[in-house]
Amino acid sequence: MSAGMSVATWIQLAYIASAACFVLALKWLSAVPTARRGVLTGVLGMALAVGGTLLRPEIVSYTWIATAFVLGTLIGVPMAMMPMTAVPQRTALSHAFGALAAVDGAGDADFVVGRLHGGDGPQQVVVGARAAGARLTK
Repeated sequence: MSAGMSVATWIQLAYIASAACFVLALKWLSAVPTARRGVLTGVLGMALAVGGTLLRPEIVSYTWIATAFVLGTLIGVPMAMMPMTAVPQRTALSHAFGALAAVDGAGDADFVVGRLHGGDGPQQVVVGARAAGARLTK
């Protein structure tokens, strides 16, 4: 590794290493003796992926990222403290948040793609995607 490597190269290396960590984590999580190693490897993979993303030059301000981090912590810490008897409810709530994020991301992607091609249709597509997501989470 030379000292002249660009930030883009480091980002790509972080993404490749995180992908390898995720594959190994899935393999190790499938057996009880190696499950702890799998969890730690998954954590390392996620840290590398997030770190690589935060290094991207397109990020001008970290305000929204910090806000999302704090909000996620405020929601996630109490959820982690729930008793084991509430695991099914916690799992359902986590899946609902995941579905909401996926639908919101899909709606934003439809809006951006629609704006690139012009016209006023994207708003209708976004509303439709969010309504479909609401039906899936019930």
